[in-house]
Amino acid sequence: MTDIHATHGENGPAPHPTKELSDDELFTELAQLYETRLETLRHGSDSALENSDRRIDELEREYVHRHPQREVSPRRLRPDETSLTPPKH
Repeated sequence: MTDIHATHGENGPAPHPTKELSDDELFTELAQLYETRLETLRHGSDSALENSDRRIDELEREYVHRHPQREVSPRRLRPDETSLTPPKH
């Protein structure tokens, strides 16, 4: 498992600006964060958890911004949702 702190450090250099990432780089960063999320939640410092929260939110918002008409699977909707339109952020 890749440790995000090994590449960025708990207080290390900031990751690349989100808007400058290619789609592939954006997915790679998200995958790394998702892979280490439980470990960060269980054993990371408050600062590490806050950084993880902030970066995941930043990357996910950028993805939605780039792909506002992304395909939404009907299987992923809750019964009370009547629209397949993705939420706007």
